[in-house]
Amino acid sequence: MILAGLIAARFAHYLALALAFGAVAYGAFADGQPTDRVRRRLGRLALWASLGVLLSALALLGATAGNMVGDVSGMTDPTVWAAIIQETDFGRVWSVRIALALLLIAVVLLRARSERRVGLDAAALMLAGGLAVTVAMTGHAQIATGAPGLGHRGSDAVHLVAAVVWIGVLPPLLYLLARPTAGQLRPDPALAARRLQGFHAVGIAAVLALNASGLINSWFLVGDVGRLFTTPYGRILLVKLVLFAGMVALAADNRFRLVPGLVRARQLRLAPEAWLGKLQRHIRAEFALGVAVLVAVAVLGSIAPAIEAAGEG
Repeated sequence: MILAGLIAARFAHYLALALAFGAVAYGAFADGQPTDRVRRRLGRLALWASLGVLLSALALLGATAGNMVGDVSGMTDPTVWAAIIQETDFGRVWSVRIALALLLIAVVLLRARSERRVGLDAAALMLAGGLAVTVAMTGHAQIATGAPGLGHRGSDAVHLVAAVVWIGVLPPLLYLLARPTAGQLRPDPALAARRLQGFHAVGIAAVLALNASGLINSWFLVGDVGRLFTTPYGRILLVKLVLFAGMVALAADNRFRLVPGLVRARQLRLAPEAWLGKLQRHIRAEFALGVAVLVAVAVLGSIAPAIEAAGEG
């Protein structure tokens, strides 16, 4: 039960962090300013996701407390919480992360009320990115010490940030594919094509970073290819890789078939709605696979790495 709570809290934290990051990072791939309606939707997403980051961080701290003492009572015991925060690296880092989550909520609220948003946008993006990076300071990357440990933590941070970027920007991208006209959402194909092309550059960078950092992390946590098939950690990692491959396939189809088709439809003055509908379905499927990847990541972060499991055997 404690392990299930740990996995659920970790998944909720990763998902909320990805959504919060995506909601404040839309400017990286949006062409021009979003409409007021889209801005409001992104603002609500940023606020609720930021609250989710804070609540899930507290839940994960509680689940970790229960896991450390081996009893559910540890999840709500203030003395156990105090001991973890004061005496463990995990607790100290997590205290900083909770403070960052509170600052993120404050900045998101200020963004919603301010006309001058550039500085607040940058602050929100830095806080969300900092939250993603500091996850690497509390996971399996802490196993190695010295220079290898620093390399592993750096690789894990890159991996987490790339995952948050890719998965997090997909819901805002769906918002940005269309703009309201005469009270209804009617897609602007030229604007949609530009925004998708801008996102593809971000997506390619994320895929390259995920591949490179994933190989490094696997070297530290799996070691031998055979352990992918003989340990629970390895088998879950294989599932994650299959899901990741599905996301790459959908993204590639968007890049090389659907977006060019949308551009051609616009050039030939044909109805673009069919192409936009296919793109939206693909992005929804891509996001669903991304959520499944986060479930796998939450499980992997909560069980012994393959290299340790093999040693125990």
